[in-house]
Amino acid sequence: MANNLNNSFLNDFEPSEFFLSQNYPNPFKDSTKIKYCVANRTRVLITVFNSENEEVEKLVDEIKDPGTYEVEFKSSSCHSGESADGGRNLPAGRQGLADGYYFYQMTADEFISDKKWFCINKLLRSNTMKTLLHTLFFFLLVSQICFGQWVQVGLNSEVIKDIAVQNQNIFVVTADSCDIGCSIFDPLLGKLYRSNDNGLNWTMLVDSNVVDVAISTSGKIFKIEKDSVYGFGKSANLYYSLDNGNNWFWTDIEWQLIDSLLYPEEPEKIYISPDGTIFCNIIDSYSDYEPPFDSECMEWAKWRDIIAKSTDDGVTWLTPGKSVIGGANFSIKNNLGLTFGENHRPWFAGGYQSYFHITSDYGNTWNYSGNPPMILTRTLELFTNGNIIISYGEAPGAEFNGSFISTDMCSTWTQISSLNIQVGISYSSGSSEGMLVGTDSLGVFLFSDEGDSLGSKNEGLTNLNIQTLTLDNNGYVYAGTENGVWRRPLSEIVTSVEDEISQPTEFILEQNYPNPFNPSTTIKYSIPEISKVKLTLFNLLGEEVTTLLNEEKVAGNYSIEFNASSLPSGVYFYQLRADEFVNTKKMILLK
Repeated sequence: MANNLNNSFLNDFEPSEFFLSQNYPNPFKDSTKIKYCVANRTRVLITVFNSENEEVEKLVDEIKDPGTYEVEFKSSSCHSGESADGGRNLPAGRQGLADGYYFYQMTADEFISDKKWFCINKLLRSNTMKTLLHTLFFFLLVSQICFGQWVQVGLNSEVIKDIAVQNQNIFVVTADSCDIGCSIFDPLLGKLYRSNDNGLNWTMLVDSNVVDVAISTSGKIFKIEKDSVYGFGKSANLYYSLDNGNNWFWTDIEWQLIDSLLYPEEPEKIYISPDGTIFCNIIDSYSDYEPPFDSECMEWAKWRDIIAKSTDDGVTWLTPGKSVIGGANFSIKNNLGLTFGENHRPWFAGGYQSYFHITSDYGNTWNYSGNPPMILTRTLELFTNGNIIISYGEAPGAEFNGSFISTDMCSTWTQISSLNIQVGISYSSGSSEGMLVGTDSLGVFLFSDEGDSLGSKNEGLTNLNIQTLTLDNNGYVYAGTENGVWRRPLSEIVTSVEDEISQPTEFILEQNYPNPFNPSTTIKYSIPEISKVKLTLFNLLGEEVTTLLNEEKVAGNYSIEFNASSLPSGVYFYQLRADEFVNTKKMILLK
């Protein structure tokens, strides 16, 4: 039978929406696991069905509090083992799930989601293996053609940290061990791999110490490698290759930017802008003290992110000045660009600070544009409509997990998600723009350029810890996970997104998110035709508290933010009236 698995992750993260993951592994033999999220306290039902839509087993049927859960399914516990007639008559003494594909479905409140899996039963007879493999191959082929999904393309046993792609060439950095602050006694850093045939075959180019890889628009390969030793730590250097990674040459970026032999600059991350300009994040160690140094203050490490820029394919490098803190993240749209950076100082000298800077002249000059709502920022995306979305993921349940949107160039921020996000990239296809993000345990999610969550896109993935995301020039999205490199056409994702955000055909009132909330929450609703719309808030006694909206709306999808800072904690109801449509939902304000 299925068992709920308890661990610290399940109790640390409270999602803002219902979610059902793809089982992993899939296909499976003896057992498989399913993760799911519950947005509010409710009855959750997860049921397994066979290909004839007959119920096989209930995995979950109970009241669940908000949180993320995992359930394990063991095929040997089901009384439908292999038989000579395809499972219709069980041979004596045989038990277990019959070979073939099945569906599992989750229902909770108004949420319904189902997924498909394939079982290879452990009681297989050798003379049925050939037939099964043919069936499995056909199933996977049809699934990929008819039900678009991620496809694994190599390095299945590696943890993937970074991916760079150009045409059929794929370069991958693994994450073997430590990252920042490794000493000479620490294990080595990641390996660098290359595939020249879209992932069919792989060659190891470097066996250790690689931090980052990128490909310029001319095809020049860049890598950052921590290989020179200063004191007890490794110093990073930037290299380039003109022959697809077979031979590497040191760049002198550090010497072009150096202003102190005691505090050398170190490259950390490479970013290639759409017009071919190369930006490099430089870690600049510094001191506020000129000789003679204050020996006590010298004990405090201080460093900042600064920007290096090259317009000649990495030959010469310039910086806009060390007062421009930036380079840890970039987002460039034509001549407009945004960057994020950090300044690490001891607490008595101002402490840890982070900044946004913006450019309108292709990165020649940068102007201060505000501070993020959290100190650290893992993703940064600037859209053509002027909206900015940033994300930060630290740990399940951490204070600043999630995504934020600014519609006024970093002046104010509104939280749009509480997902624990690790990486993100923006995409543009036709009139559609948006952002794909990778989480630590729930896979890939999509957001529109207005900050609307468009759900998960995990079909086919067997590992949902997304370490990196990359979009190539042939329309494919690459994901790096804890079990290798995965690929999926962007057109599959964008098509599904456009279907979701098209003009609605019915009235819909969605559950507010986050819920419970303090003090702000977002309510989404859809109107299929021009209507007089009224959205009202009531208390637990049914008394009207306030009217959130009362106006005529054209057909479309809408969202409204509600700030309850003036209200006491408690249970409230919000009701949408439009023509003859009336729907009411519950929200919880928890201060």
